[in-house]
Amino acid sequence: MKKLFTLIAIALMGVANLQAQTVTINKKDGSSVTFETKDIKDIKFVPAASSNEEVYTGKGKIKIGGMFGPYTAESSSYTIVKNADGTINVTVAEEKYKDLPVMGNTVIGTYTVKNIAYDEATKTYSRELAKDGIKVHVKGNTMDKDLDFIKSSKITIKFVGTDSISVNSVYEFTGMPMDIKAEFNGQKK
Repeated sequence: MKKLFTLIAIALMGVANLQAQTVTINKKDGSSVTFETKDIKDIKFVPAASSNEEVYTGKGKIKIGGMFGPYTAESSSYTIVKNADGTINVTVAEEKYKDLPVMGNTVIGTYTVKNIAYDEATKTYSRELAKDGIKVHVKGNTMDKDLDFIKSSKITIKFVGTDSISVNSVYEFTGMPMDIKAEFNGQKK
């Protein structure tokens, strides 16, 4: 009888230990993340050689101040890089627009927005642009200089299926009197 109670006690302690197991991941920055094993469905390791960069091509459209446009950049491309922490980086390639008011033929230079977080509520990635100190070179008839995004500027990216994206941006540059609403719908290259 004593052996039976000892066996039951050992079994109960084993079950208790299994239920309380945790996995702790220690990161290079000194922080750590702990999960209970019951909450982990699976663990996947992506090979270092696999590419996490996707290029999307399509037409870029802008509308200036809500009144002028839309103006179209015939061949736009956006490069998306998926980061290990679940955020993405997007690089917007140079876009050329014809006959903009005051500016004439205008080129908006390449820029990269990093660490764009996913918003579960809207199912989109979005980020305010002003806080990152991103500069964009803008060249037109009346301007040829680097400009900063100001506070109201924001980019929103939505993956549509597995092969396309929809990007909507509202941005304003320092020294410009009106905002620009930009839209891009692209297919994976």
